Amino acid sequence: MEISEAQLLKLLWAIPRLKFELLDGFWKQESARLLNKSQERTLIAVNMHHDKCMTELSKFTGVEKGSFTHIVDTLETMDYLIRKPDAADKRKTILELTAKGKAYVRELDAAIRQYFDAKFSVLSAAEREQFFHACNTIISLMGKILS
Repeated sequence: MEISEAQLLKLLWAIPRLKFELLDGFWKQESARLLNKSQERTLIAVNMHHDKCMTELSKFTGVEKGSFTHIVDTLETMDYLIRKPDAADKRKTILELTAKGKAYVRELDAAIRQYFDAKFSVLSAAEREQFFHACNTIISLMGKILS
């Protein structure tokens, strides 16, 4: 089956909406957490990609490098993370969570899981598996397209 450019573009435009509705919806909830959305996303990025330099992490979070540096400065001052020189390339800086940062990420992860459990509760187990495989397919093909 041949897919038209219009069909493909329609699907591609649905991806940001999916991200907005699912991920950003979590941060729109009222909460008593101490950090803002950008700070929390930075901690999540450091936790997930602890071997990546600051430039790569800023791309992962969707924050410009200058703003990302300010977020990192604040989180470092608040003792959530530390900077370390990259052992392989001294020009690069690697971020590492402190014990306080790891504890915060554990609590945040639990809250995110609870949020997603509620969101995905409307799907059957088979539908959740189908969604998971579809997302993995997109990620896999995205890597191929963008390389």
